[in-house]
Amino acid sequence: MGQGELWVVYDNKVAVEGAKPGWGFACLIRAPGVRVLFDTGAEGETLLGNMALLKLDPRDIEHVVLSHEHWDHTGGLGALLGRWQAEPAPARQRELTVWVPESFSERFTSKVEQLGARVERVSGPCEIAPGVWSTGQVEGPMAEQGIVLEAQAGRILITGCAHPGITAMTERARELGPVELVLGGFHLMSTSPAEVGEIIERLKKVGVLRAGPCHCTGDRAIRMFAEAYGEHFVEIGAGSRLDWAPASRAR
Repeated sequence: MGQGELWVVYDNKVAVEGAKPGWGFACLIRAPGVRVLFDTGAEGETLLGNMALLKLDPRDIEHVVLSHEHWDHTGGLGALLGRWQAEPAPARQRELTVWVPESFSERFTSKVEQLGARVERVSGPCEIAPGVWSTGQVEGPMAEQGIVLEAQAGRILITGCAHPGITAMTERARELGPVELVLGGFHLMSTSPAEVGEIIERLKKVGVLRAGPCHCTGDRAIRMFAEAYGEHFVEIGAGSRLDWAPASRAR
């Protein structure tokens, strides 16, 4: 299988000149047979602008996975669907599927369907595209799903905000197999240094070798992860690109 790419297209910080920051998170996952956007940030102009800067065509997207029903992860969806419908790409299928946890409101999903997308509600773990899985809905203060990539070096877990707890999200992902890298929002802004330290130790204990916290993790917690993981810390910002080798699908 060919090389995979993970592009961060929305984050509070920027990693490349010209990218626009914004409160929220979104990343585009590409590999042979895979075009998945995870979350959409807070608003469409920044999302589509950053994608244009990175030469990423929104019309290529076949699946949108939303982590949870908060504005800073769903706000760009309307603009994305508008672009997708208005400028069709003839080389790809004419249906876009939006995957949401089953906790999403009927009001939200009905609006998505009115905009021309198909909605899939997720309860348990399921495969969205070849080698790309949803963790299924993880319960917590806010129910949420994450994305798991089957990579040769070990699975990659991507979280939007990790409201159920980043360790709980990781434990769910580990039901699909060992997790080598965890990245995304960890929701640790108000967490004490002592608790952050405990979380880092728990992640290391279960085999997480690399970490890339961003968005709602909080600057202090990000610094702690950077210190704890050293050369295995992955710095994230709008414009970041992470190459990954998809695992073989052979049985």
